[in-house]
Amino acid sequence: MHTFIPTVLLSHNIKMKPIFISFLAAGNSVKNILSPQISGGQNVFPHDFPWQASIQVHTGHHFCGGALIDPYWVLTAAHCMEHHQPNQIRVVLGEHTLSEAEGSEQYRNISRIVLSPFFNAVRPEYNYHLPYDLAMLELSTPANLNSVVKPISLPDPNRSYSGRFCILTGWGNTGVNEDGADVLQMAEVNTLDNRMCEDTWGYYIYFGNLCVYTYGVAPCQGDSGGPLVCLDNNGYVLAGISSWADIDCGDHPSIYTRVTENLGWIRDVMDKRRA
Repeated sequence: MHTFIPTVLLSHNIKMKPIFISFLAAGNSVKNILSPQISGGQNVFPHDFPWQASIQVHTGHHFCGGALIDPYWVLTAAHCMEHHQPNQIRVVLGEHTLSEAEGSEQYRNISRIVLSPFFNAVRPEYNYHLPYDLAMLELSTPANLNSVVKPISLPDPNRSYSGRFCILTGWGNTGVNEDGADVLQMAEVNTLDNRMCEDTWGYYIYFGNLCVYTYGVAPCQGDSGGPLVCLDNNGYVLAGISSWADIDCGDHPSIYTRVTENLGWIRDVMDKRRA
């Protein structure tokens, strides 16, 4: 059984990469980190996923993904944002190849970062699993919606999206000890019932998390905050946001935050802006 200690409590002893929180497996040599890349993915055809966002520092360095859910809002992971101020980052929409200016990009500054009020505010045993790992980024000016920049639909609150074939996307590392991808990557994955996920990890998986697994495929460093989308009746919907994964990028199921469990908060944040 794995017992995890969140590095936020041990940062004076443990060397961490900025932005990402590490975990140590007590009694085990395997370390686990918050996900950021796709291992085993393939290049996306340009703009097949027009809701994909790249979250960058102003020098252009990509560090997390996100999903456009409204002309003014991008949904991402709270752990990507908890050490950043709005003036330190930007969102790039319509991006495909990070190293190239293709003419489709829309650069947006951030006017506000809204972390889930329940992130790191629940019982300690759940904190190890980062429940409610969501943040909303309010864009300073709305996205210009067109054929390459479109919001993803929010999911049906009555569906679990477990036991489905879904798609994850991102610019994260393409394997252990590999660099981040320059071209947006995608991979098809299976979503698992949480009990199956618990059998693999060996401990309780919070009900607000969604597990995904396909052999040889996983989000990795750099994919944090990126979308997991599933086909529903009328097209793709946003089922999850990438939260954490095994450092070996695929040995265990990867963990996403369920969007269905957070729809009330998401809609409330958007509605307050419109009011």
